[in-house]
Amino acid sequence: MPKMHAIVLVAWLTRESSTPSLTSSLLLCLTVQVTVSTVGLVDRLDQFASSSNVQLALSLHATTDEVRDWIVPVNCRHDLAELTAVLRKHYGTGNAAGRRVLVEYTMLAGVNDTLGDAARLVQLLEGIEAKVNLIVFNPFGGTRFRPSPISDVLAFRSVLVQAGRICTIRDS
Repeated sequence: MPKMHAIVLVAWLTRESSTPSLTSSLLLCLTVQVTVSTVGLVDRLDQFASSSNVQLALSLHATTDEVRDWIVPVNCRHDLAELTAVLRKHYGTGNAAGRRVLVEYTMLAGVNDTLGDAARLVQLLEGIEAKVNLIVFNPFGGTRFRPSPISDVLAFRSVLVQAGRICTIRDS
């Protein structure tokens, strides 16, 4: 898949000359990949995807509206059906631009980490070019959430890979 890159030029001008020239400048060229992350504000996502080729990362984190409403409250305004419809529109299988969305999915023990959740994720992403990034939850004081056991994360990933999905595991 072609990637959108931004070219950053940094010039350092010497003080030897009052008129800067290429010979008195040090040019440094860096290539960076730009990724924009969203929880799925559907109207903004549609506008963004229509006007940009920058990589999109979607913080999905759930496969049912009930769970996503709880852990990603914006889902109350834009449910999974609306969200996946706009993804199919811009990142549909075989899209002319070869675009792929990066789906971020934080694994929460007993909340969104069952094999049923994995199967639903496969169904949700049907017809969408997507790479899934499973994130091992990093607990902090005062949270009610716990990280999924690594055996559950690996089993979840296995369902996605067996369905033909690219799936990575990120340790936070």
